Amino acid sequence: MNLPDCGAFEVNFASATSTFFVPRHPVWKGEQISATEVRIHVHLGRQLAIVKTFTVMPEKYLVRMSVQVTVHVPRWHRGEAAARGQRV
Repeated sequence: MNLPDCGAFEVNFASATSTFFVPRHPVWKGEQISATEVRIHVHLGRQLAIVKTFTVMPEKYLVRMSVQVTVHVPRWHRGEAAARGQRV
């Protein structure tokens, strides 16, 4: 089988209007939070940070992933978007 190496837990911005993109092999840094929880994070430039938290639930044969995305929009961009009537 020819399966992508991203797996079911890939995060990206699949929008024609998005200016953000997660490269194919970003360098994630991680830490083990507990016996069943791991947190990994990546900073992509100065504007985008992604944190993934994985929780293993062995009794249910599941892995839960939560994602937190932080976007730092430059002040000049906020002003341009507001001028066009867009929310940022």
